[in-house]
Amino acid sequence: MRRTAHLLLLALLLAACGGWRGGDRLMSRADSLMYARPEAALALLDSISEADRARMSKGQRMRYELLRLSAQNKCDTLFRSDSLQLMLTEYYDHHGTANERMTAYYLLGRAYADMGEAPAALQAYQKAAEAADTESKDIDYHQLSIIHGQTGLLYQKQNLARYDIEELSQASRYALMDGDTLSSVLYEELKASEYYMLGEKDSCLMIREKAARFFEEKDENTLAAIIRGQCALNYIEHGDLDKAAEYLRNYEMQSGHIGHEGEALPGREIYYFWKGKFHEASDQTDSAITYYRKLMDKATSFNDKNAAADGLYRLFSSLGIKDSTVKYAVLSTQLGDSVYSRSTADMLQRLQAEFNYSRNQRMADQRKLEIEAGRRSTLMVLLICGVIAAFTLYLLYLYRRMLRLKESEILAIKVANEQDRKDLAITRCKLQTLMKQKESLNLEVERYMQEKDSAALEKSKWRSELGQKRRETAHLEREIAEKDALVTLLERRVKEYEQRYSTIDIAEDKSANRFQTPIFDRFRYLVYHPLTKPTAKEWLQLEKMMEEYMPAVKLNLKEKFRIKEDDYHICLLILLSFAPGEIATIMDVSNDLIAKKRKRLHKKIFREEGSPSDLDLKLRALF
Repeated sequence: MRRTAHLLLLALLLAACGGWRGGDRLMSRADSLMYARPEAALALLDSISEADRARMSKGQRMRYELLRLSAQNKCDTLFRSDSLQLMLTEYYDHHGTANERMTAYYLLGRAYADMGEAPAALQAYQKAAEAADTESKDIDYHQLSIIHGQTGLLYQKQNLARYDIEELSQASRYALMDGDTLSSVLYEELKASEYYMLGEKDSCLMIREKAARFFEEKDENTLAAIIRGQCALNYIEHGDLDKAAEYLRNYEMQSGHIGHEGEALPGREIYYFWKGKFHEASDQTDSAITYYRKLMDKATSFNDKNAAADGLYRLFSSLGIKDSTVKYAVLSTQLGDSVYSRSTADMLQRLQAEFNYSRNQRMADQRKLEIEAGRRSTLMVLLICGVIAAFTLYLLYLYRRMLRLKESEILAIKVANEQDRKDLAITRCKLQTLMKQKESLNLEVERYMQEKDSAALEKSKWRSELGQKRRETAHLEREIAEKDALVTLLERRVKEYEQRYSTIDIAEDKSANRFQTPIFDRFRYLVYHPLTKPTAKEWLQLEKMMEEYMPAVKLNLKEKFRIKEDDYHICLLILLSFAPGEIATIMDVSNDLIAKKRKRLHKKIFREEGSPSDLDLKLRALF
């Protein structure tokens, strides 16, 4: 049962770490629909509930947002904010694949492009292209070709034809590497308009003819006809009117841009310009005027209207119709001014975008500098705090070391004083014994002096024994003098100790008073009632009392030396000034056992041999 519970817990933990497993499968399906059916991919992603999204891991949430933004972009959603895209680029800078990082920066560029920030969009597209791992087998060439195509579109809007051509070439190359020859040729065809703008009309015509042949071979006759309609203008300008007429008829029949009545569909009014140029070059003035007037009436672009007015001006001027010539000359000038104004406005808008980008970049750089300065300040504060903390710890170490040395010195002095007191007591006892021996010898000498006239005692023997007694008396007197001198010395040393260290003894006497607590009185009671033994609760209360009054005892004895419970209790009773016999009574053991334990504890705590009484002295001196 326990094993089953453990396995279940492990399974739940693994599931939590992996996020929502069903989400990976669903998102992979949405990814497979992204290029062919982006609306279906978006609907599938939107079908994921809030509860399911909450179960996703961070990596899954980022992938979900990346796929959803990609689907919205392919559905031509207009982005109004870059916040989500910035979050994705920040995440994929450190996670995910190169393709995901490339897509994240591409979507950031799309957001900036929709927001009218062309410089920022270009920078994002460049980072997207740089993120691509061109040496990887898994590189998404399709996405990379789109990135270069969008970059080229931005350059086209900035009238930077050479840059546009370079980006379109890259887009065409990567589309071909992706196996999409159709897109590759379309990118190449887009370069034709840039070459035309640069005045390289031969290159423009060559590219368009090549593209038209390719689409014709692929049975894409509509695309071929549209491109050949554009080629017609090149042939008109080259004077090859037969070829131009052929391409215009092909455009009218197969492009799908011309209605049944020969009228161009809305948005395709450029056809009237081509027809007007063709009839003008063919000296068919009336037809040319008809098409130019159609272009003037139906065109929505100032460029197309200006081209129509300019054509009408040339035709009426050649016909010598002054009123119409003046009319269209003035109109052409006005439309030219409008085109110039629109161009100027576009240029100012680009300059404003560049200014905004530069200002935002400066603000971002300033924020980075402020953040860096804040980090340096924080580091400096932490460094100063660290130095102060280290210095404080060093001072604390020196203070504690001084205290330990002082404690050691006091302990040595106390031990020496106790030894002096013991020696003094022993010497005094010996001195009293010697004095008694001297008195006894003096009595014997007096007895011998009284018996010297006795006839029963031989004179020679008497003299010998008397001499022996006198020598013994002299020896005793010398020993008495030595012991007396030693007593004087020891008394002086004990007196000096009492005068010098009386404050320490007084402090200890005062500290002894603090143990007058109920639990202390209880243990005192147990001394006189040997049949009553302390309970475990009473021992615990005694330990807590010692932790309150002498917190260093537990740390330095029980925890540092890891002594047994009974040995720790012996130490506590010693510190509470209980005599060895009293300790034996409380713990219900013999005096000899207590003596052995105290001796063993002395060696364990102080790492040297010593007597049981040495343990008592050193413990009381230490704490």
